[in-house]
Amino acid sequence: MGIIMYSCCRPLLTLLLTVVLITPASQGIAQSSAATSLLERAQFWRSLERMDLAAQAVQKMLRTTPEDPQALKLLAFIKLDLKQREDAEQLLAQLQRQHPLSPHTAALAQTLG
Repeated sequence: MGIIMYSCCRPLLTLLLTVVLITPASQGIAQSSAATSLLERAQFWRSLERMDLAAQAVQKMLRTTPEDPQALKLLAFIKLDLKQREDAEQLLAQLQRQHPLSPHTAALAQTLG
């Protein structure tokens, strides 16, 4: 009886297992795509000197990935554009703690000199 029941349900079990295994991967891809889109949007607004909108886009990204080194660096550059050097230095300190070997940390450190 157990063998018959298993063979009957096998396609359903296979489907459920596939969904369980694929869903986290696809969510990660969607999050990565959304993060990239927000960074691109922030860079676009920064290029148009709309620092308010650039900062909003980066901060939105940082709500989901608060330690992203590229986003932290971009926010620091926006802070520099806004003449908020102290905030940029705090972001550099955060990057140095969380990502000491990141090229984003090195680039910001070089800019802040």
